[in-house]
Amino acid sequence: MKNKFIYFALLSLIYYSCKPIRKPILNVNHLVYDFKSIGKQDSVAGEFLIRNSGNDDLIIENIAPSCSCTIIGFEKKAIPPGKSALVKFVYKPVPAYDTGKVLKEIVLQANTEERLYVLKIIGSVY
Repeated sequence: MKNKFIYFALLSLIYYSCKPIRKPILNVNHLVYDFKSIGKQDSVAGEFLIRNSGNDDLIIENIAPSCSCTIIGFEKKAIPPGKSALVKFVYKPVPAYDTGKVLKEIVLQANTEERLYVLKIIGSVY
């Protein structure tokens, strides 16, 4: 009886340890978006392409800009393996604060091993 239990335990261990680990992998076409330069009264629109190169659904759990001068357009939904989604943004400088070189960030939180991703928007405001 003891041998049967050990045999069954070993078979179970082998079966469950051989299953592939399912996980999403987030890839971004570029981590930095450089809008070059704009005037204080102008705005700039751009986008980041998010791709799931893993083997499980990618879920963007949270997405937030570093300031209210950046508006994000993103539909929160599962991104299946091999598929992509766009994170669109519009940046409008705050004339009293945004002059010269600027750096704005969009922080993504996802169900991946690396939980946080920082997308950067850079350029000059004149």
